Amino acid sequence: MYSQIRDYIRDIQRKFVALPGGKMHARRFDPIGFAGGLLIPIGAAVLILVLTRVWEPRLPAEVAQHWDAAGSPDRFGALWPGAWMMAGITALTGAACGGIAAMGRSLLALRQIMLIVAITVTALLTGIWISSLAVQLDLADPAAAALPLWPAGLYTLAGLAVGVLFARQLRDGRVRVQAKRRPPSHLPRQAVSRIHESLTASAKLQALIVVPLVGLGLVLSVVSETLWALFVFIPLALLILLLLRSQVDVDGSGMRARMAGLTAFDIRTEEIVKAEVKQVSPAAEFGGYGLRIRGKGQYGLVFRRGPAVVVTTASDQTFTVTASQATEMAGVLNSAADSGREY
Repeated sequence: MYSQIRDYIRDIQRKFVALPGGKMHARRFDPIGFAGGLLIPIGAAVLILVLTRVWEPRLPAEVAQHWDAAGSPDRFGALWPGAWMMAGITALTGAACGGIAAMGRSLLALRQIMLIVAITVTALLTGIWISSLAVQLDLADPAAAALPLWPAGLYTLAGLAVGVLFARQLRDGRVRVQAKRRPPSHLPRQAVSRIHESLTASAKLQALIVVPLVGLGLVLSVVSETLWALFVFIPLALLILLLLRSQVDVDGSGMRARMAGLTAFDIRTEEIVKAEVKQVSPAAEFGGYGLRIRGKGQYGLVFRRGPAVVVTTASDQTFTVTASQATEMAGVLNSAADSGREY
């Protein structure tokens, strides 16, 4: 079943990228990103309004609009103002996060991450509204309703699964230009082989980012007397932890980096102009750690201060990856790029 869905999605994508003669070009628009990043949030907002209209005859005149940590209602109000507000928040938040997924030439990893966030948040907000109305059906007094916490977690997990499914179908529309000349002779060279390295941020850095985030979720939960904040901040903290580690592979075909099981970027040998080694300070040069963008066409996968392999492509894009084997990686890429090119 999954393979049939995947093949159907890829057939749709080919219709947008195929040119006469079978040639391909870099896409500006990704239909899968458009569907996941824009249509799903808008569709969820429509679902909120339609379901509210269908259930309206079975709901109290005033419905519970806020719930304490125990799942008991503590604030009530008119049905439709709340429905329109939730629909608007769902559509705007989801589209704001996921809109970039439709931009085929943006960095693939960024599009994937934001698409997962968009669909997960959309599912969470939609699930909260549906659950809150469902427990009030056919009640004369909304104060008698009790909202269980498990549906919010279930909707979040479902949204995450759908987000990952859509993210895996995104295609890299980055502009690729074939390099004509060999990399400069003074740059590292070594026998072409496969190099694998696992990259991760230091435990101290991970704690400095994640602990305050979870703490903020706890504070907001205490202040609002509800646990909803934790359903947002804990998954966000886990996502950040996943994004602070990566797997990098270098061989004769190029360099590939993966984050959270998704392709961060894929650089092919034929587009590489040069691969050099530099000392990098992530905070000073990229403004932070992890997947970073520094100006147009300058990307970084930077986790630690120290040596990094800096790959320049014929389309004037640079990819910086901090790695203990930076020199070896640069040597393999330059040697592979030498093959079949002019001096």
